[in-house]
Order: sequence, then C-alpha cells, then structure tokens
Amino acid sequence: MTSKSSSLKLFACAVLGLFGASCLLVLYLSYEKTGVASNLRSLPQYGELFPTNVPTSNLDYTYNPSSRSLLVAGRISEAHFTDLCKMLGVDFGGYPEGGWPRSGDVPEKYFPTNKLVYAGEGKAYSEGRAIIHVYYSPESRQEQEGDLFIHIW
Repeated sequence: MTSKSSSLKLFACAVLGLFGASCLLVLYLSYEKTGVASNLRSLPQYGELFPTNVPTSNLDYTYNPSSRSLLVAGRISEAHFTDLCKMLGVDFGGYPEGGWPRSGDVPEKYFPTNKLVYAGEGKAYSEGRAIIHVYYSPESRQEQEGDLFIHIW
C-alpha cells in the first residue's frame, strides 16, 4: 500500500510541476520583448510585411505578444521612407508643428520629437485588422535623413 501511495504522490507532484512550468512559460511568452533589429525584415511578428529590405539604421523595437503590437524607432533617408510607404501601400502627408495623428498610448521613445513630421496610416494586411502607422521626422526641411517610427497594432 505504501508503494501505491508514494507512486500517487510522485505522480501528483509531477503533474503539479508540469502545470507550474507551463504557467511560467505562458507568462514568459506574453511579456513585452525589446531589442534591436538590423533591418525591417528581421522585426518580430511583422517582418514579412517588408518584402524588400529598405535601408535603415539599426531599429529599436518593443513587441508585445499579447496585443500583437510592434513599436519601432530608427533612422531612414527621405527617399527610402517614400519607398517604404509605397511598398506598404500607405499614403502620407506633412504635419508641421506636431499636428500629426497619434497611435494610442505609445511611449515617447517611439514618437517624433521634431516639429516637421510626415505621417501615414494603412492596413498592415489586405485582410485583417492590423493597422500600421509610419512617421518620418527630419530635423529640418533641408535634411535628407530623419527619424523613422513604425507602429503596428
């Protein structure tokens, strides 16, 4: 009887241990992930949106698996920003003095700080609900390179 009892206890401990490990794995997978991507195609979850690699600087990102949101910050040339918008099918317009559209509750790190901002919005996929916002912010109208921000929800 003691061997049956200790086998049951061992089995119960194994089941509880497996359950606990599964819970920890789920918690780990749902936490925000931050990092640096060397190009747009290597961004988590949405890298496939960028069929060709538009040259950028290294890209800081925050990816939240539970909401499937991705926030990106980097640098890009004006010409490559235009190429990026064409590739994504996003029309953009200029917004002087900070009157540009904002995406939800986003940390300041992922928003333009310069006065002149070019911003666009579109669907990330032709079928689906994900929305993409792109922002380009040169320090002045004469600059050929500026800050790039991408928000995907």
